[in-house]
Amino acid sequence: MRKFTDDTFVMLLSLFLFYIFVLNVNKFTLLDGKQVLLLFASIGVVTASLWTGVQLSKWLRSFKYSFIVKTLLSGTILLFFSYQLFFPYFYSTNHLEKAGVMQVESYFQLNEDIRSAKQRKQEVQTMMTEMLAFATLQSEQNPKGQLVEIHTVEVTRDYYRFHLTVEVKRSFGTDIVQHPYRFEFTREDGRFKINGFERLN
Repeated sequence: MRKFTDDTFVMLLSLFLFYIFVLNVNKFTLLDGKQVLLLFASIGVVTASLWTGVQLSKWLRSFKYSFIVKTLLSGTILLFFSYQLFFPYFYSTNHLEKAGVMQVESYFQLNEDIRSAKQRKQEVQTMMTEMLAFATLQSEQNPKGQLVEIHTVEVTRDYYRFHLTVEVKRSFGTDIVQHPYRFEFTREDGRFKINGFERLN
């Protein structure tokens, strides 16, 4: 049992350290776009993570309650990964709705003020995931019309993401139009961000 706990602790800690590296790899400008360097860096991080896990496991053996400490740390890491994989289930429907509607409002208000290219880029990157923000900035197209009202229809959870179906009412001069949209959200950089959307029929 003790060996199983030690092995589990080493494996989970190594996975945790490597996952932290993956989350922050885009901040290392040296690795940007250089696949060979990224591969070597990943191998190095895996090796360092395993070595750290083994050394910490050995160090904890010197303590009287090392079994309990390792079990608690392993449980904490499992809880962390559970949150990463199923984060929508950790929040109430009301919380997800408010967070989603706020980002949807920001998206439909992109065209309402005159913004500099820098300000628009910052706002798009704040509300959208990296890939979607890149595509949006490349297209340089803003949503048309002026936002009047957003009405929530449904919030659904799906593993590490959630979907928000809304009725969006916009003004085009004297005309008011209303369309249903379905937005997909996930977490990136510690925030709920739009990961995709479509207009429903």
